[in-house]
Amino acid sequence: MAHRSLSRFSRRSRKSVHLGLQGTAFGLGVFGIWAKFRGKDGIVANFYSLHSWMGLLCLSLFAAQVLVRFLVFGFFVFGFLAIDWLITASPSDF
Repeated sequence: MAHRSLSRFSRRSRKSVHLGLQGTAFGLGVFGIWAKFRGKDGIVANFYSLHSWMGLLCLSLFAAQVLVRFLVFGFFVFGFLAIDWLITASPSDF
């Protein structure tokens, strides 16, 4: 929605807004799970509904998606930069 509703702005601005919204959603989700775990009745007692378990699953999958995205991005970008540096480096650089 951030990309469609902000179509008159630059691509970089839209991506920044999208990143901010995703970060806010993740932060609020982590705060919600933290509040559930901090309850006085114990951990599982606060997760008695399917809605709670689905929220935990959704937040876990979102965190896994972000982790994999950073690993893949880091591998391709920094891996290719390292390969390029190794190919173009002169022997005196080592």
